[in-house]
Amino acid sequence: MVRRLAPLASGSGIPHVEAVLAGLTTPASIGLIPVKFIGGLLAIGGGLALGREGPSVQMGATAASTIGRLLRLGPADCRSLLAAGAGAGLATAFNAPAAGAIFVLEELVGRFEARTACSALGASVSAILVSRALQGGHPDFVVADSPMVISVSAQLLFLLTGLAVGLLSVLYNRTILVTLRLAERINVGVEIRAAIIGAFGG
Repeated sequence: MVRRLAPLASGSGIPHVEAVLAGLTTPASIGLIPVKFIGGLLAIGGGLALGREGPSVQMGATAASTIGRLLRLGPADCRSLLAAGAGAGLATAFNAPAAGAIFVLEELVGRFEARTACSALGASVSAILVSRALQGGHPDFVVADSPMVISVSAQLLFLLTGLAVGLLSVLYNRTILVTLRLAERINVGVEIRAAIIGAFGG
């Protein structure tokens, strides 16, 4: 369904937003938003692992880009608006307005631009205000207070845990790349691949 109705809605969406900001491709049409939303809802409802930040970033960027085109803004304004929409999507996904602006500058744009920073921060704060008005301002995760004094043995355990997780992350990334290469060699249709993934998820 996703590949036929809105091919750009497949995947996380962040690489597409990065490509648009780099001038390598054109922004997605407004039709991407319902496809991305319903596809994500079905994937999460079906038990598949899906992060909320990628879809939120792409839907926010697409909505902002569409508004820019409807208002007939210039290319520079449309680019800033697209980046701001992406930042607003990320800020809403994590309930963190500053994170949206930092994400735009660090990940999407790659350099500090005052215009983009101001628009991203403004959009992120606005998105958080709307989100909190609709859902409330309670945190997603409640963390218990930890003791201020940490023993040397606990600090050593933290260090070992960090090393182990780092090594597992490298292994995980390499496994994903190998799996993607193997999947490209298997010459089957998209529907069959979707069925296989759904069966594993089930």
